[in-house]
Amino acid sequence: MSIQKNNSHIILENEDKANNDLNEQELIIKYIKEMRNEKKRMSSIKNLAKFSEKNTNLAVYLWYTRGTITAILQEIIKVYQYLSPSKLTQEISNEACAAISLFQCLASHKDIRYKFVESRLPVFLFPFLHNTYKSNPYEYIKLTTLGVFGALVKVDDSKVISFLVENEIFPICLRILERGTELSRCMTSFIVLRITLNDEGYKYIFEKEQRLYLIVQVLGAQLKYKISQRILKYILRIFARISENKKTRNILKNILPEEIKNNKFFNCLDDSSKKWIKILRKNLEENDSEINQKIEKLKNDLSIKNVNTANDKNLNNNNQNKINNFNNGMIINNNMNVNLMLNNQINLLQHKFMVPPNYGELNYYNGNNNYMNEYNMNFSNS
Repeated sequence: MSIQKNNSHIILENEDKANNDLNEQELIIKYIKEMRNEKKRMSSIKNLAKFSEKNTNLAVYLWYTRGTITAILQEIIKVYQYLSPSKLTQEISNEACAAISLFQCLASHKDIRYKFVESRLPVFLFPFLHNTYKSNPYEYIKLTTLGVFGALVKVDDSKVISFLVENEIFPICLRILERGTELSRCMTSFIVLRITLNDEGYKYIFEKEQRLYLIVQVLGAQLKYKISQRILKYILRIFARISENKKTRNILKNILPEEIKNNKFFNCLDDSSKKWIKILRKNLEENDSEINQKIEKLKNDLSIKNVNTANDKNLNNNNQNKINNFNNGMIINNNMNVNLMLNNQINLLQHKFMVPPNYGELNYYNGNNNYMNEYNMNFSNS
């Protein structure tokens, strides 16, 4: 194997695979040592980033070499000051992306992933997801950062998912879906899907009704625009997953976007997308059938109650007038009570979700007391 230098990039020629692997390892160790030198650090990070996808041992070297993670983190934090308009250049963006790609390497490794999460290092990447600028330098950093979170959720790990939802990854994802580019929205919808498929993420969605509403609202808004089949498939699969919760199916049915209910929309889907919308519709129809059965049962119970109450009038022939008067009064009262119970239960079964008040586009269930108090007051009066 020979090593050539061309435009400051190291080119590894695959003449001998065994020697190639051995020399890659030696180069990795060399670059990691050079990271201690502040002047050579960024050059070393860029060179290491080239091995991040093809060398599975790189994450182990990075994690267990003293001072390496700190050096990478310093290079990431340094970029914060440039996150305002017109300050982030393409060169600074490329350097940040190289450092972030090493974090993605850690997130992808089966033995390092949870250590990476447990150290809370992903939190340092959140500022790159908050920016709303769409110029190339900002977009490259955002996409590289989404790659880290995509690597974290790719494997179904409840501990990792719990960490992400606890640190409010959902509101960040919703914001990107509302304002991001096509590619960033595609990566974000994948992250939301993977979180939703996990039991911890699934539970998080249904903790609050207004949270469910916001997620459905933002995802549904995507269907009003021309989007790729991949994003569409992710969104429909999320809806299908949400519809598995029997307790909220009726709420979901009331807040689903019209596009999903529209047969013309169905005809425009590819086969993989049609699969998920069929599952969604089947779940909702199953819920309608269950509700109708419960309503019929309540009506039957009411009829039986009326018959039994009417028969009670003939139980005793002594003092017939008093007994008849007493029983007639009971029939009226019983009928009123049973009818009231029936109406209340039917209303509960058919209850429509109440849209929470909107206090600004960035107010995603942030624990604001006034917001929650007004919502609860309105909900209780509905």
